[in-house]
Amino acid sequence: MRKSVLAAALVAVLGIAPAGACGLHGTIDNPFTTSYPGSLGVALGTRQAVVDGQLAAMPEVDAETASQRLDERLQQLRARLEKAGLRGAFALLVVEFGHWTRFAASADRVRMVAHATPMIDDPVLLTSEPALAALLDGHLAAAAAERSGLVRWAGNAPPAALGESLLTALAAGF
Repeated sequence: MRKSVLAAALVAVLGIAPAGACGLHGTIDNPFTTSYPGSLGVALGTRQAVVDGQLAAMPEVDAETASQRLDERLQQLRARLEKAGLRGAFALLVVEFGHWTRFAASADRVRMVAHATPMIDDPVLLTSEPALAALLDGHLAAAAAERSGLVRWAGNAPPAALGESLLTALAAGF
């Protein structure tokens, strides 16, 4: 009982959002509350790339439409990862929304679980919706996105096979 009261107090004081929460579902009004090491750099890099005209700004829409738009992008990524033969698992954080998604390969399928935070040994891929859109639409190369900090690995280093299958999936025209 005492541990649960202490945990609840920590959540209240620190402003930690529940694991399934994200800014698209009205539970987070400040994206910095769900910060993950490296996410601020991706957010700032994305903003600068939009200002510089290297990335297109996403049209402002209501939360439901934004959630649907992001889900379609994530499904597109899942299908490409499956085609590319993803090996392993990783978690993806879309930094401006605090939206977690976990991708895991098993046999010839890739399972995608939205709002699933990383497993203890998962590599974490940080990006933003504009960068993800540009990658999937073929307007941005994966290597260039990584060099410019629009996509960044955090947490555990990804195995080479995982990195290769992700780059293949994100390659334009796949």
